[in-house]
Amino acid sequence: MQIANEDELRYDGNTLVTKTGRTTFTRKGKLHRVVEFLTFPKCGVSCEFKNFYSIRNLDPPKPPFFDFGDSGSGVYLIDEDGSCNKALGIGFGLMTDTDDKTVVTCVCSIRAIVNAFNIDATLPSEPMVF
Repeated sequence: MQIANEDELRYDGNTLVTKTGRTTFTRKGKLHRVVEFLTFPKCGVSCEFKNFYSIRNLDPPKPPFFDFGDSGSGVYLIDEDGSCNKALGIGFGLMTDTDDKTVVTCVCSIRAIVNAFNIDATLPSEPMVF
């Protein structure tokens, strides 16, 4: 699996991403920005999220890029020829952008997950036989 590098990401509204979720199926969106910190209370417990990506709908407000039930969907960069070539992260929620009050998708970095769990995401040199 190829993982997106930070130097490949553009936060100018031109970097397209895609995901396939249980609720909204396959959708495209636009990489918006890195959100440095988010805290929200849920059932008396405060949840903190740091350094995640926000994704905007491609054609706001409908159809939505992400909705309830899509959590855990892999989010991938779309390259110039329209193919999904690199993993960006995993969608985990929705939030309202403080700048313009639009709803955006929260995506945690796949690189952070790979590093945190010490996962080897390289392809084997020979096919696995079962």
